[in-house]
Amino acid sequence: TGEVAAYPGRMTLVDNVLRRHETPEFGASSHLANMLLQSKAVDSDKVAILNLRPPTLDGLVDQGDINYISDELDYKLGYAAKGVLQPHEGRLDIVLDEGAFGWEPALYILGPNPMDLIDRAHAIIDAMNTE
Repeated sequence: TGEVAAYPGRMTLVDNVLRRHETPEFGASSHLANMLLQSKAVDSDKVAILNLRPPTLDGLVDQGDINYISDELDYKLGYAAKGVLQPHEGRLDIVLDEGAFGWEPALYILGPNPMDLIDRAHAIIDAMNTE
């Protein structure tokens, strides 16, 4: 995973714009690197990844909101269990890991380049706020 660059730490939403606190480093996140490499094996066009906290309802991932986002934006949805991508064929745009005991839920956004990835993240955040 040392061949994958990542931003250490979190990105946050400030005034409706994603902000990062650090500069990217190779090998900074084996977790994200592993998910990106698994996703790239399914959809070779995807070379950038971002992890957002998925929307929740009553403490659980809001699957209805995820489905709405996927349908509204025409993003192909895949699933992961504790960081392991479940079998999927074809285009892959977002991956939901619903979490488990000791494992935080995650919504992975995939893109063909970093700028497109940021645009996708903003579109998803906007869709979350309008659903």
